[in-house]
Amino acid sequence: MEFTHSRIIRYRKPEAEFKIFAVADQHFTNRSVSWDVIHRDIALIKNDPYAIWLEVGDYADWHLPSHPYFDAEAFDQGFPVNQLTKYAAYVSGIITDLYLPIAPKCLGWAYGNHDHNYFIRHNQMDIHEAICEKLDVPNLRYAGWMYVYFIQDDEAPVKPQMTFSLQPPKKYDAAIRIYAFHGKGAASTPGGKMNALRDVVNTVVNSDLIVTAHLHEQLMKPFMRISPDKNCCKPVAYTTMALITGTYLRNYQPDHTSYGEKKAYPVTTLGATLARYKPSDNSMVVEIRADNVGLKGNR
Repeated sequence: MEFTHSRIIRYRKPEAEFKIFAVADQHFTNRSVSWDVIHRDIALIKNDPYAIWLEVGDYADWHLPSHPYFDAEAFDQGFPVNQLTKYAAYVSGIITDLYLPIAPKCLGWAYGNHDHNYFIRHNQMDIHEAICEKLDVPNLRYAGWMYVYFIQDDEAPVKPQMTFSLQPPKKYDAAIRIYAFHGKGAASTPGGKMNALRDVVNTVVNSDLIVTAHLHEQLMKPFMRISPDKNCCKPVAYTTMALITGTYLRNYQPDHTSYGEKKAYPVTTLGATLARYKPSDNSMVVEIRADNVGLKGNR
């Protein structure tokens, strides 16, 4: 568990609403990666001055010929075979090419179980560290904490600016404590996935937003806690907003039998879940997006 200090965001608009995108489970080099959704979410983050984001892991498949789950058909059809000898460099190149343009907006970068299993099998934890250094983002490892401070300033640039600091600012308008954890379990039902999210929430205290991934689903829930005030004369309610973000990996595709298909897992939910935070009134809304709803017109 990493403790990665503070992010300080200065902004001009008094009623600004910030979008916090949770990006995870890209599974790069798999043939079923949804590149259109990846590029869509990157564009949403890049083009919105009030968008920030974090990576929550499983950014590659890492199933090489030495892996028990290796399946040659699972590889992207454009993947050059001779790149297997330098697979980690190939993956790192994909990541830096894609995410370097939005790296200044990144709160931190975590790895998942797929990533970590490869790193420890091949004694290459430096791969993740090199990615974080190249993008110049905090290394969250599998689980990490961060505090985000919001400072409204009429003289701030039109576009909000985020900086990293070892110390919190002396004065600020709002702050949120974020805990990012890749995820746990192998639940396939909505109830099982919600229980997995609850388990993560119960592990930590004093978090305002908990971001997880791993289960290839988009789910969210506010978890309420009650405590006495400082004089122990009335109750005070505290809210932790917790979410599971989606994946970029389709699990049912023609000409390929995936692990998820063999297990009859539910169809994956694609794309990033995002939380909208408004510092002026300390409110947060979690937004879940769905594409392909309804029928397209025939005009």
